Amino acid sequence: MIYSFGRKPTLLIFGLAHFYLSSLIPVCPSAIARCLCARVPSGFFASESFSPMGAFLTELFSTRLRGRGQGFSYNVGCALGAIFAMAGYLSARYGAKSAIRVFATTAYLAMVLRTFCLPETRKRELQVDG
Repeated sequence: MIYSFGRKPTLLIFGLAHFYLSSLIPVCPSAIARCLCARVPSGFFASESFSPMGAFLTELFSTRLRGRGQGFSYNVGCALGAIFAMAGYLSARYGAKSAIRVFATTAYLAMVLRTFCLPETRKRELQVDG
């Protein structure tokens, strides 16, 4: 249903929703409110933001470069994600709420901003070398 919008708008919708919800987690007044109002929907949007990535990356690269392009993209993301191990340090120093606020909002804001730089691939034919 939502994928009929295209890959790029789908990523933007899920990224913005998770960005907003993750910024609410630290300000919810109680643990139950945090869980029901922010964490559960935030988890949904976080996991769904990766669902269009396989199709999106497949359509961005030609056949000759597809495997390398997807592998490079995923692994650069993993390498950048290693920076988020600092969340433990920030949590110990400034508290868990601040660490969540900084890292969750930074990660999804960066995702949204990077998505604007990518072309839309909806209804694009796969590039076949040959």
